[in-house]
Amino acid sequence: MEADGRVVRRDGPNAQPRLRLPFGHLGPFRSDFNAAMLLTQMGKIDKLKENNYPSWRKDIDMMFTLMDLDFALLTDKPTEPVAREAQYDNKMMQYNIEKRKRDISNTKCLKIIRHLIDDSIEGSIPECATTKELLKKLKTQFTGSSKAYASALVDDFTNTSTTAKLNKYLGKDSPEDFVVHMIMKSLPKEYETFDVHYNTTIKDRWTFDQLMAQCLQEEERLKSHKGDSLNYASH
Repeated sequence: MEADGRVVRRDGPNAQPRLRLPFGHLGPFRSDFNAAMLLTQMGKIDKLKENNYPSWRKDIDMMFTLMDLDFALLTDKPTEPVAREAQYDNKMMQYNIEKRKRDISNTKCLKIIRHLIDDSIEGSIPECATTKELLKKLKTQFTGSSKAYASALVDDFTNTSTTAKLNKYLGKDSPEDFVVHMIMKSLPKEYETFDVHYNTTIKDRWTFDQLMAQCLQEEERLKSHKGDSLNYASH
């Protein structure tokens, strides 16, 4: 091998040298190509906002599939083999391969999803360790309502959650119970019955995600009740 990285091979005394490039494969070029393709696809997807969850989720799923990034979504966390069990070495090697592949897929998907969430609601999205968990929480928060978020609730959730996140970074971690309490206090007057029900009949305090889901259900109930009242008045 020459100092500049060339590999010189001669099959006979009179044979001409044949050069081999320092890169024996297209790995670096392929990696750059895939990254460019991924960024292009991401640029075609509208960021998640208050009212576009169904189309956003469809675009995300399609991109993960086409770019072969969905391993973490299609598989469960591998189980580490127990020492001394049959074929332990082979099983451990397979475990390490699957774990690394899943970890890489999970990390990339989490970063992509976070990047494709609009800044106006990003503060209301909880931190998650896995892509499956994050997508599940997003589905909980954004389904059950034709608009996903009621505009009146978006400000309450986002501002309160963002404040809690800021306090956490500053070393003043706001307990989840406190965040839930602040949101309940900030709900519009129309949610008075909902507030009374929560304080008098619910034994276990809701988490932030549970509260959001319950508020969306209450919003739908209020819409339905208002529609029924209008229909009754028109007859």
